[in-house]
Amino acid sequence: MAAEIESVEGPRACGRYEIGPTLDLLNQVFFPEQAGMGGWAPHLACEDNREQMRILLVNGRIVAHAGLYVSEVVTPRGTLRLGGIWGVSCHPDYRRRGFGEACVRDAMRVMQERGCDLGWLGTGFDDWYRGFGWENAGRRWEFTLDRGNIELLPRLEGYEIREGLWPDLEEMRALYAAQGLGARRPLELLPTLLRRPPVQGACFTAAHRGRLVAYLLLADGRRVIEYAGEAPIVLGLIREAFHRRDPRDQPTSSTARLGHLQVETPVLDRGLPSLLRELRLPCTCDHCGMMWIANLPSLLDKLGLAEEIAATETPQGWRLRRAEQQVELSGRHLTKLLFGPEKVADFASDLFPLEFFHWALDRV
Repeated sequence: MAAEIESVEGPRACGRYEIGPTLDLLNQVFFPEQAGMGGWAPHLACEDNREQMRILLVNGRIVAHAGLYVSEVVTPRGTLRLGGIWGVSCHPDYRRRGFGEACVRDAMRVMQERGCDLGWLGTGFDDWYRGFGWENAGRRWEFTLDRGNIELLPRLEGYEIREGLWPDLEEMRALYAAQGLGARRPLELLPTLLRRPPVQGACFTAAHRGRLVAYLLLADGRRVIEYAGEAPIVLGLIREAFHRRDPRDQPTSSTARLGHLQVETPVLDRGLPSLLRELRLPCTCDHCGMMWIANLPSLLDKLGLAEEIAATETPQGWRLRRAEQQVELSGRHLTKLLFGPEKVADFASDLFPLEFFHWALDRV
């Protein structure tokens, strides 16, 4: 009996009536116990983003997927166009045949077509993505607070503190945007982001005379993953949030106590990170995620560096020249030069690593 001829189609954009079957695949891979992908990524797996959901079919069945989501990320030097890779998956019966890789490479191609300067993704399979040119990069600090040091933070006096989202989301968005660091958020997208697990609206706010002056978002009740407002007020709000989740009259042996509160921040010499560093709180530095330079000339131009730094592509990566300085780097080491945290070359150390941050709420 002749073997069945296998028909492979794609990678290509997800069709109008293929979002449901694609979600079935994603749920099977990522949420086998419950259909959770729709709640985790409602703005990603939807009609508006359908053409950036790249799928591969075998005999008409969707067996692999790699999604793309494009956003604008503000930095002090300029605004970059970032493509986030999400939902990379392959059906267990079709693995080790290159279908997942094909979808990822197709998503990277579309990323460049959409004018992205930079790619970002989060994963536990670093080496697999390194094969496509991605590398761990970007910088973030994580501070640890507990019952032994929380009293070092100031007490808020004269502010109204609430637990829960501020009723006017436009005010929250304005405070966030005033920081000048992170993804631009359309107002209509903000409710969707705030409902994403593990945040789901876990928020503390500080107001003065009815006006919002600071907020912070908690993930899983134990990690501050976003904040906005004047740094001293945010410090006091963190202290209040800790005590509300870990009452001082709770016995130290109680399993209900909070224990530790982690605070994630950008790596900055000002604002909240600077105040936390002045207190010498325990702190670790980690990567923001895996990154890939999709268009180096465009990236340098948007950051106002195109005239100062000449970039020439080479078979091994890139050659950068600045006045009398020159360096040749692979694409992966270039990512670390630009965004840190590791020092890979003695080149333009007054410019790099760049101030860049992708807040957890916006990560895909």
